[in-house]
Amino acid sequence: VPSPAFSPDVYTYTVSVPHDVTSIKVFAQPLDIRAQAVRVNAVLIQGVDVGGDAGRAVVRKREAPYSRHVSLRVGSNAVVVEVTAHDATTKAEYRVEITRAYPDTDVELAFLEVTSVSRMVTGR
Repeated sequence: VPSPAFSPDVYTYTVSVPHDVTSIKVFAQPLDIRAQAVRVNAVLIQGVDVGGDAGRAVVRKREAPYSRHVSLRVGSNAVVVEVTAHDATTKAEYRVEITRAYPDTDVELAFLEVTSVSRMVTGR
């Protein structure tokens, strides 16, 4: 769960996840349905990218909510969601810093057994 709770007027969030979480799914839906594009880490997930794909318009789905899977590495991961307004120049950028925990470093034994103990008598 992002911190703070989502608000359209807040542009920076943090999230911490355990080590076993290797990816997340980012859902993003523009407040204004006329928004031209939504990108997650520079990948278009909704709208029209007039500069992409060798200059040809690339149209993505128009059904909300828009989403993209993002792989996480151990430590800090930045996820940037960019929304481009219908005028094609006005942009807003939301940043989510996701910290994936390092694996446990427990060095205690979970089990120890000693078997086949023999006794040696020395001396007299």
